[in-house]
Amino acid sequence: YENNPAYFETYGCLYNWYTATSGNICPDGWHLPTFEEWEQLRNFIAGEGHQNQEGNALKTTTGWEGNGNGTNNYGFSALPGGSSMTSWDSAPFYRVVGYIGFWWSEIETSSTRARDLLLNNDRTDFDWHNDDKQRGFSVRCVRDQ
Repeated sequence: YENNPAYFETYGCLYNWYTATSGNICPDGWHLPTFEEWEQLRNFIAGEGHQNQEGNALKTTTGWEGNGNGTNNYGFSALPGGSSMTSWDSAPFYRVVGYIGFWWSEIETSSTRARDLLLNNDRTDFDWHNDDKQRGFSVRCVRDQ
């Protein structure tokens, strides 16, 4: 976020996939979620009466642009931290803060791409993307069993 402390305090850090999966982001006894763990969360929420509203049930009740706030039914408190990318001249730039939140999974889909969860301000569901590993996204750690 171009070292803007207001963004850091609100959204935390954005990590590329390599850093997110390095083993140094999550504390001991925690890990980056697998695709199956994200799907387990989605299925649980849907089974609790939030079918096609899974993303809405995870989003915070404030902070999402365009009336995109959620209900935060499960205390997940998802915020729209946006993403970082590298432009054509290799300078980082930040996109969609306030509108979209991205979270890495540990699932690698190719040598340059990995799967991530996306929550959008104008959607209530839970969406999957397959993005470039260089992009900076949020992370959410899961406790080891």
